[in-house]
Amino acid sequence: MTVSLKDYSREEIEDMALIELAKVILLEQKQAMDFYELYDKVAEAKGLTEEEKEDRMTLFYTELNMDGNFKSLGSNKWILKRYYRGEKTSDAS
Repeated sequence: MTVSLKDYSREEIEDMALIELAKVILLEQKQAMDFYELYDKVAEAKGLTEEEKEDRMTLFYTELNMDGNFKSLGSNKWILKRYYRGEKTSDAS
């Protein structure tokens, strides 16, 4: 089952936290996104004004860092941990 913002009503989106919207967007993308691109998509879905975007950006960034569902790939790229395929080491010789 694919999750998409299109699956939610305007009212449901308005009631969602920014971090929840980010999860939906990254589930839809299934790949890493630049922080600003992700935040712009979240803000657009939420209908934030430019002033609201500026006011909430720091909190959103903090939530991304603290929420265990997200992983920073460096260079301001973020991904859901479920899609992260990092280096794996093997003990087999």
